[in-house]
Amino acid sequence: MIKMKELKNKIKPVGNRVLLYLPKNENPKSDGGILLPATPQYKIKGRAFIQELGKEVTMKIKKGDRVIYDEYAGLQLNQKIDGIEEIFLLVTEDDIIAIEE
Repeated sequence: MIKMKELKNKIKPVGNRVLLYLPKNENPKSDGGILLPATPQYKIKGRAFIQELGKEVTMKIKKGDRVIYDEYAGLQLNQKIDGIEEIFLLVTEDDIIAIEE
């Protein structure tokens, strides 16, 4: 299970917006199975965890859900947390395609 990261600068989405956390690949490999260098690798295409929700509307998703989102959706936010660069994505609820169970 991926541990959610706490943001130093609290970001509170408004309206139907959602803040997603994009976890790093733990063992990045090429399609052929070759281990890649130990540079930060992020899962930017499609899967993320719900970090925060806008409070103004009722949503079908909840904090902590693992979701699949539209590939070209949202605004990318980079935050340094404990000296490590983490990536978050601010999207609208409509950009979320599915919830993984």
